Amino acid sequence: MKAASDLGLPLIGVGLLYQGGYFYQYLKADGWQQERWPVNDFYTLPIQPVTAKLGKPLVVKTDFPGKKLCARIWRALVDRIPLYLLDTNVKENSLDHRTITDTL
Repeated sequence: MKAASDLGLPLIGVGLLYQGGYFYQYLKADGWQQERWPVNDFYTLPIQPVTAKLGKPLVVKTDFPGKKLCARIWRALVDRIPLYLLDTNVKENSLDHRTITDTL
């Protein structure tokens, strides 16, 4: 995306926004590897929620086995290229469907 921006190419990216993202590894004093899974607070990241009329969050719906799946849309900029990220952790989804974008 950065290269597309540098070249002035008209590109839009779409991906998933993970609540858990990546984990951090470290070694304990006894030498054993440990992981830490920080939870992303989307409001502190360089992304903005995409809103519909009257400022309501923009949500898309798609067919999913047995039910409709809802995903909230967030926007990031990679230089000049917009990147739209989908988040399934929304109240319209069942608890199982909310975890689709839980961890990478």
